Amino acid sequence: MREEPPRRGLSRGLGLSALWVDRPAPVEAVPVVGSGPAIPTSQRRLKVLSWNLQFCAGRHTFFYEGGDRVSVSAADVRTIAEQIGRVIADEQADLVLLQEVDRGSRRTAGLDELGLLLDRAPYPVWLSTRYHRCRYLPYPWREPLGRVEMHLCTLSRLPLIEGRRIALPPMAEPLWRQQLNLRRAILSARVRGLDLAVGNTHLSAFANGDGTLARQIAVADAWCQAERSFVLGGDFNCLPPGDSPARLGAGAVEYSDPVPPISALIPKYVSAISPDRLARPESRTYLPPGQLVADRTLDYVFVGPSVTVERSWVRDDVGALSDHLPLIVELRLGD
Repeated sequence: MREEPPRRGLSRGLGLSALWVDRPAPVEAVPVVGSGPAIPTSQRRLKVLSWNLQFCAGRHTFFYEGGDRVSVSAADVRTIAEQIGRVIADEQADLVLLQEVDRGSRRTAGLDELGLLLDRAPYPVWLSTRYHRCRYLPYPWREPLGRVEMHLCTLSRLPLIEGRRIALPPMAEPLWRQQLNLRRAILSARVRGLDLAVGNTHLSAFANGDGTLARQIAVADAWCQAERSFVLGGDFNCLPPGDSPARLGAGAVEYSDPVPPISALIPKYVSAISPDRLARPESRTYLPPGQLVADRTLDYVFVGPSVTVERSWVRDDVGALSDHLPLIVELRLGD
């Protein structure tokens, strides 16, 4: 998902942009909330869930994907958050990587969706960082988005330390558009008591082959190289190698890089879903507007050399809770 800032009528408000926009540093500390239980020395298996929640707004068709919807009611958000929280609680994953979590956005009735999810799935440890924060976004004109506060959130049953927000390169667009657009990032932490780093990310959509995804993945690659043992998951907004964008028709312009940018990570790192399975229908994670069957793989989990993937699957039974399906991975640590 990507919000489209206005193309015309800048005099309506860009003079006040200093009051509206977020300017994160390249690397920022992120507080870890909660301490979690001590890890047994025998702990060798972990379960990870990664899911883009589409800000708990359900399967409406929004303005940035060709529809007319801008906001949803508090009742809708609470209902969807309750159902998503039930799925998370049922899976009992050790680590949960969530993207597109609104925490006080006008479009989702100002609700803190992280709090709603924790009410239903009470994880003892979590951290959260924004990647679209704007005090007032005056677009679309017919119903301005207003305040936007969208986060990456990582939930854990294990103790986490060293929370960090690592900025990713912005899209190749005019500076004024960058100021109002998403500020993509990696939310990073370490599991205390295990030699394991945890990364959660959401890369740019609609880059249309301008090189943005390659630059962002280069930062993700550097993060992986710096860690001996890691899990990195999220919505990479990239088709896997071997999947032809042409089969998607008009939507293929979004994936017009000459080489799939995700190829910089595959097969350099182990993909939770093996490369030969990534393009298969059962591994697809994104549902187009109005559809209940996923038509492309955009979500991935990668692991470092000392982590073994024992099992991975996409849950396709969650209905219309989001435009993405959850990816679930069972891992074993150590040789």
